[in-house]
Amino acid sequence: MGALNQQESRLEYTIKALFEPIETASLRHQFKIGAGYGHYAAYWQRPETAHVYATPLNLNGADCQSDSGTLYDACDTAPSLDGKYQGQYLSSKTSYYAGQLDTRQDRWHAFIEDQIHWNQYLTAILGFRNDYDSIHKQNNVAHRTALEIRPFGNERLILLGGWNRYYGLNAFVNELNDRIDQFEQRYTRAQLEQGWTPKTAGKTSFTYRSKLKTPYSDETVLGLSSKLHNTALSLKWVNRDNQDQLRKTKMNLEDLSYSYDNRGRSASDIYSLSIRNLAPLAFLGAQHRLALNADYTETTRNFDHYDSTDILTATPQVYYKGQLIDAEDRPVHEFHVPWTVRLNWEMQFDRLPLTISHFLSYQGKVDALKREAKGYTDAQGVQHDAYTPYTTQNKFYWDLKASYRIPSFKDTQTIWGLTINNVTNRANSFIDSSGSAQPDIGRQFIADVTFKF
Repeated sequence: MGALNQQESRLEYTIKALFEPIETASLRHQFKIGAGYGHYAAYWQRPETAHVYATPLNLNGADCQSDSGTLYDACDTAPSLDGKYQGQYLSSKTSYYAGQLDTRQDRWHAFIEDQIHWNQYLTAILGFRNDYDSIHKQNNVAHRTALEIRPFGNERLILLGGWNRYYGLNAFVNELNDRIDQFEQRYTRAQLEQGWTPKTAGKTSFTYRSKLKTPYSDETVLGLSSKLHNTALSLKWVNRDNQDQLRKTKMNLEDLSYSYDNRGRSASDIYSLSIRNLAPLAFLGAQHRLALNADYTETTRNFDHYDSTDILTATPQVYYKGQLIDAEDRPVHEFHVPWTVRLNWEMQFDRLPLTISHFLSYQGKVDALKREAKGYTDAQGVQHDAYTPYTTQNKFYWDLKASYRIPSFKDTQTIWGLTINNVTNRANSFIDSSGSAQPDIGRQFIADVTFKF
């Protein structure tokens, strides 16, 4: 909002070392170590204050000029274009104040891992990684493990396993955004004569996200893969347990003050299946490659988004199923697609330098909420966002890409390409993060030419 001057600089250095293997009668160890340092600095400036006004109210015969002759801001005696108001003024304002700030972060990491081989039957990776940054001032140690077991000593059957931890690295951008937010102030006025009243008076109790514990995710992987005859098959289960996730918490309903905490929790179970042919299949003068992929996801969580209170809903209370409730108490959005089936089919013709690729997918329904901004007005005339349960339809996509290779000089290649997205022009929709229904892309044509040398 307003004119902005922004600058970012960074300096990064990493080093890795891979050691010669250490071999015994049946085991082979190969160690890898590494470390890195990063320095990040950001400068932000808003040279002039900017204001954004909203929420019109009827003047009801009042004047935009006070008794002393002062003109009230955001006030207009002319009728509105839709005829709803005969003279109106805007009753809410967000001010983005002029200011400047500098933010810096120093970050370093180190890791060690051992890759262990036992003949051709087992491969295991065991390792640890430590991260530290000057904003969090926390040493976060994460484990890294991966396991492959080959019961027959080949790729006919491979059993997979792993257990890993991943820490978030968002302290720098969180610190910058939180400090920028301190230059923002919201106001309201019920009548022109009353003047502007601050709505965000509670920022004295504000807690920076960077002062909290670092969010992390524990990931468990189990699966198997097989290559038999001309078929490759993979089956995998992934569990992600997300802990200490950042949430924005409303502290006071009246002045919209807020803070952050680490009470966010979520967990996902993801099941996936993949089948493809290893060598192309010759049929009707072309070589065919087929790949079928399917996945199913189950997710539970106690929040939508790190700031899923009044910021996403725009109002501290929302209208849901016939009553007003606190915005943070509304049901969470199901952003993920519960299941998807995809088929990729590539055709490379024998007598023509032509390749045609088909990408077909079918996605399941998603239960979500549809948001209508300021869709409900209570008895006191206060407007609130309204939410209604909404279920998307099953989605079918068919995308197509054709590539024609033109004979060229030695060591050069020219390729004509045509992409058609959503070949059937199916009307699909999705729910965005704010809870609004949005249309997916319709049929789209993209022509391109590529020259390689």
